[in-house]
Amino acid sequence: MKKYILLLSLLLAVGCSNNKVNNEVQTPLDFTLEQAEKNGDIIVGPSGQRNTEKMDDFISSHNNNEKATLRIATYTDEGDAILYDLSTDEDTIYYSSDNTRDAFGGDVGIKKTTCKNIVKEEDTETTLYIIEGCKDRIGPYDSVRDIDIVLTLVK
Repeated sequence: MKKYILLLSLLLAVGCSNNKVNNEVQTPLDFTLEQAEKNGDIIVGPSGQRNTEKMDDFISSHNNNEKATLRIATYTDEGDAILYDLSTDEDTIYYSSDNTRDAFGGDVGIKKTTCKNIVKEEDTETTLYIIEGCKDRIGPYDSVRDIDIVLTLVK
C-alpha cells in the first residue's frame, strides 16, 4: 500500500510540475506587459513597440531551415493580451493565435495552423510581416489585399 501511495505522490508531483501542454508553454491568464518584457517577446500596443528586430531573426532562421520560436504579445487599449506564437521546423511554420485574455474580443479561443513562409513588406509609414501559405486563416487579415498579416509595425 505504501508503494502505491508513494508512486501516486510521485506521479502527481511530476504531473503538476510540468508546465507544458503538447510542447507549448502554458501562459497565465493575467499575462502582463511586464511578463512579456521579461520573456523577451515582441510587444506591440498602446505603450509602443519593443523587440521587433526578433521578427527579422525569426525569418532568417526559417529561411536557413533552422529551428526557432517567437512570441508576439499585442496589447489592447484596455491592457488585454492577444498572443501569437510562431515556431519553425525546416520548411513549416507553426502559427497560433490566442485571444482568450481579450475581454472585449469576439470569437475567443486558441487557433492553430501551419504556414509556408513569412515576408517583410515596408513603406514609409509601416512594416508588414505577411504570413503566406497557411492552411487556415487565424490572425489579422487584410481583405482588400487578401493577405494574412502576422505583425504590423508603425514607423
